Amino acid sequence: MKTMPDCIVAAGGLSSRMKSWKPALSWGSETMLVKTVAEALSAGCRVIVAGGYRYEELSGLLDNLKSSGRLILHNSREWDKGMDETVRSALEEISSESFFVVPVDMPLITTEDYRKLTILAESCEDFAKDEGPVAFRPFYNGVPGHPVLLNRAAGKILESSPAGIPIRTVLEGVTVILESWEHEGVIQDIDTLSEYESLKP
Repeated sequence: MKTMPDCIVAAGGLSSRMKSWKPALSWGSETMLVKTVAEALSAGCRVIVAGGYRYEELSGLLDNLKSSGRLILHNSREWDKGMDETVRSALEEISSESFFVVPVDMPLITTEDYRKLTILAESCEDFAKDEGPVAFRPFYNGVPGHPVLLNRAAGKILESSPAGIPIRTVLEGVTVILESWEHEGVIQDIDTLSEYESLKP
């Protein structure tokens, strides 16, 4: 396996549907934010946490991971416009040829998920040679999930897309390769308190 791609963790929002701030919610002995970030770090990714709302508190939650040397905190001025704009603003931090995008509220994504998706993408000639915009993403039971892995060409399309255009709309102009996955953690985003209570360890 080559060097692992960078990973943008989108963590800038209000968590309005949850009624509680998701990054700070407990997840076992950690927080949801730390669990999500730690899995990507353990995979070997350089992780860009794209924050905004309660940014200083968000930074403090990650104090124990900062010694990794692979954690970048990005304070998005566009966080109040939604996750898509938070991700767009963090693209300037990307230094790898390809990169992952994952929301903070998907702590069931594992280190192995990042590694497996990277290996699958490396075996795709169009993705590896950057001969067109390509994205890889897992799907479970017919539902597309995360993390999404974009090559450089796909990243450029995202970067140049107009503000306000949802990322899912941008991906309609990208070749998206769906890989069947063996566990549903890749589609389990936690948007409500009931989902949190049913999924937390």
